[in-house]
Amino acid sequence: MRMSLITSYRLNAVACLDAVERLMVRTVLFWLHLAAGVFAGAVILLMSATGVALTVTQNGEAVTASVGGVSGAALDLVLASHEFVGTIDGEHMDLRITGERAASMGACAYTLNADVAADIDGDTLTGTITYRPQTNGASDCNYLNTCSNVQAFNGTRPPR
Repeated sequence: MRMSLITSYRLNAVACLDAVERLMVRTVLFWLHLAAGVFAGAVILLMSATGVALTVTQNGEAVTASVGGVSGAALDLVLASHEFVGTIDGEHMDLRITGERAASMGACAYTLNADVAADIDGDTLTGTITYRPQTNGASDCNYLNTCSNVQAFNGTRPPR
């Protein structure tokens, strides 16, 4: 009788330990996700509050948009670049930064890309920046494969 109580206690302890490990993984994922969200919010707030220096250079249909100041430094930190590259067709631009900062979560490896869709009307530029992770497709990436953040923007060219 005494032997079966000890065995039962050990089995319950192992089950309890598995539950604790699962809880720890959930907690770590929660805090990582929260920290990423807070960081993204801080970058967006900073960009909104300070204005963004943007230099757009066009060569035929090819366009480069270089983000300056603190916002450019934030893009360098997150994406490893502050220069969007793409094309212009009439008054519409499609630009991209292909992120080079590697990150991982379990077996999931990913980088973050930023895509700009913008329209020019006289001296006004309006559009969106969509941030999406590019994953290696591992099962740990399940929610990242459907995740995106969209930031709307507008700006005017300064007087000459």
